[in-house]
Amino acid sequence: MSKFYYLISSLPSIYLWDELEVDMDTFLLNCEEWLTVNEMEILKETDVQPKKSPNHSITTTERWYNWETCLRNRLVRHRSTKLDLDQTLYLREEYDYFSEVDRVVQEALSAETPLQKEKVLDEQRWVFLNSLEACHIFDLDLLCIYKLKLQLCEKWLHRTTDRGKNNFEKALNELYKGDILEIV
Repeated sequence: MSKFYYLISSLPSIYLWDELEVDMDTFLLNCEEWLTVNEMEILKETDVQPKKSPNHSITTTERWYNWETCLRNRLVRHRSTKLDLDQTLYLREEYDYFSEVDRVVQEALSAETPLQKEKVLDEQRWVFLNSLEACHIFDLDLLCIYKLKLQLCEKWLHRTTDRGKNNFEKALNELYKGDILEIV
């Protein structure tokens, strides 16, 4: 317990949309100094992308995977209906039901732009992670939640107007085979 206390209390607070004082590599290096090999494997395996089932007994990541799978399945149902696709090809098995996910998806789908939709989804991911965090103080579960939050923050660090514009131009140029010269 004391190793978790010292490690967790040394971590800077992180907030979605704020500048980060720590990056993933630094976080993992810091954790390697305090955690066992098995604990590090669990932490490294923890990811925002849900797996079929975690290879460990950390209930927090299992709960995260279940919630995220539920969210993604609701998005699949909406998108596959809209695009007239067979949703069974994309749905994953759900092990739990989260009633708030339906509201989250409706809120995201009502946003005006894809960027705003993604922000709504990530804000709700953050809210869910906060709810998981409330049950843990100084343990490996809390470190796994911290890593998930750090991944969400880092995802947005690389999203800038210039990069978005460049990606959009590349997509249009690819679509129109170079007929589009520049977007102003």
